Amino acid sequence: MLSKFANIQYLRSPDLESMYNQYPLEIIPITTKLDELHELTKEITKTLTKLCINVDLSFATTYQHILDSNTCKSSVIKGHSGHRKAALKALKEASKWVIFVNPWTTNYGFDVEMLEAYISCFNRGVNISLGWGFQRDIGSLIIPGNGCWSFSRPNPWQYSAMGQLQKLRQQYPDKFRLKLIGTHAKLVVCESFAAIGSCNVLCSKPRSEDDLYEELGLFTHNPSDIKVFLEWFEKAPNWAERKAG
Repeated sequence: MLSKFANIQYLRSPDLESMYNQYPLEIIPITTKLDELHELTKEITKTLTKLCINVDLSFATTYQHILDSNTCKSSVIKGHSGHRKAALKALKEASKWVIFVNPWTTNYGFDVEMLEAYISCFNRGVNISLGWGFQRDIGSLIIPGNGCWSFSRPNPWQYSAMGQLQKLRQQYPDKFRLKLIGTHAKLVVCESFAAIGSCNVLCSKPRSEDDLYEELGLFTHNPSDIKVFLEWFEKAPNWAERKAG
């Protein structure tokens, strides 16, 4: 029975015939537009990918900076040994400058170890500034003025290291500065960290059994703190530069 339909031809209406003939002509511009859209989509995808990567990197960098700035920003210093370690650490690691602030400076605190650490700094090209002088001693025990100072009695124990420190200033005039500021502050600061506390490092040092409750301080990497300490020291008066009364 199927053989009866073998020779039947499917008829097309004129409208269908016209659409069939025009179809290849109509599809060409459409496929061209689709190709253009495809290429444009690829470019947009590439741009978005790069943007996302940059945003991710920027976020990661910012987040890491926040983590770094808050990591070990400060820690507590306990006892004479903790303060002395912080002072020696500053002298060992500084690459540009170190500032010490100690009211009293004795041969007991400024011993051979501290002296050698100072000289090592000078030989590396590191500048050291020392703010010294207990405020109540100025005008009584310390007689300042006209760019120098003297003591009202010979060899006071509170300042027994000043002779050695003056020799260092003569040996390293461009690297070592002594500043008679009149203070009770105790501070060690370099370009990367600072240690501030109750211990007068240049007047004392650890005993065989350090009393952790005798001295207390703070160790900080905070750049804002370092800036404050540096500005404080630079603005502090130098009593030796004032005219003698």
